[in-house]
Amino acid sequence: MSKKTPETKAPLAKKAAPAKPTNRASERRQERQQEQRRQRFLIGGGVMLAIALSVLLAVVASRAPVEAPIPTDLTARYDGLPVSRTERGYLRLGNPDGTVRVSAFISLSESDSRTFHRTVFPALLERVRSGEITFSYVLYDASQRMEASNSAGATRAAWCANEQNRLFAYVDAAYGWFDQYGVQGAYASNRLRSGAENLGLDMGLFDDCLRSNRPQEQITRAQQDAGGRDSTVVAPTVFVNDVPVAGEDLLLAANDAINRALELRSGGQPTAEPTSDATVSPDDVTAEPTAEPTTEPTAEPTAEPTTEPTAEPTVEPTVAPTATADS
Repeated sequence: MSKKTPETKAPLAKKAAPAKPTNRASERRQERQQEQRRQRFLIGGGVMLAIALSVLLAVVASRAPVEAPIPTDLTARYDGLPVSRTERGYLRLGNPDGTVRVSAFISLSESDSRTFHRTVFPALLERVRSGEITFSYVLYDASQRMEASNSAGATRAAWCANEQNRLFAYVDAAYGWFDQYGVQGAYASNRLRSGAENLGLDMGLFDDCLRSNRPQEQITRAQQDAGGRDSTVVAPTVFVNDVPVAGEDLLLAANDAINRALELRSGGQPTAEPTSDATVSPDDVTAEPTAEPTTEPTAEPTAEPTTEPTAEPTVEPTVAPTATADS
């Protein structure tokens, strides 16, 4: 007989210890926090991407060509005029030798300066062509009178055109945009740039100027010149030989001041003629009255009283006593 082997009982599996509720809750809390961080990251990244895209679109839109028409008569208007710069960096039209200096403070942001450019400036430009005056524009913005959006940007662009001797042409074009596109659209950044390109400016130099601080330095200089007078200049204001012109009719007042300055200049140059006339004429006048009173009055009274009265008393009394003595 075979012996029965005793049955061996399989060891009972140990029951898994239940997870501590506190550990599971902590894990779930950590998972939720990680999910929240992922969501915040995605949201933040999306916002940053949207901002970057909007900036990029704005840059592209600001540089996209738009209509910026240029007056057709600009070439003929300034053709042949000498161009130079004042000590303050302002572009100057006309021959500076022997002429009257005329300057005008204007602003691209308000309508009075626009009216001045269209009604007074053409007449002054004719006097530039005649060689009587030189003319300069001083661009600045009086903040209390701004009427156009981005007028500061337009002023900066105009000063950059000034560096390429095209300030006057740029002012012509800018006032035209003001009329055509209104206060909101006239001086949009892309229009200012398209206008410079349409004027034939070197766009590399123009963009470099806009990125630099040079336009702001020129604007600050113009502001100083405007505020450095007896009273703050209100555009438009005309100066003739650095003296402000006053009057409701600026063209009439400016022409009068120019004419007076030309008369003073012409009177001061030919010094030989006035000096000769003034010297000879007084001497001639003195010679005539001196000759007449000296000759006539002295001859008559001296001859008559000296001869007649002396003869009568001297002869008669002397003869009578002598005859008596003889008798």
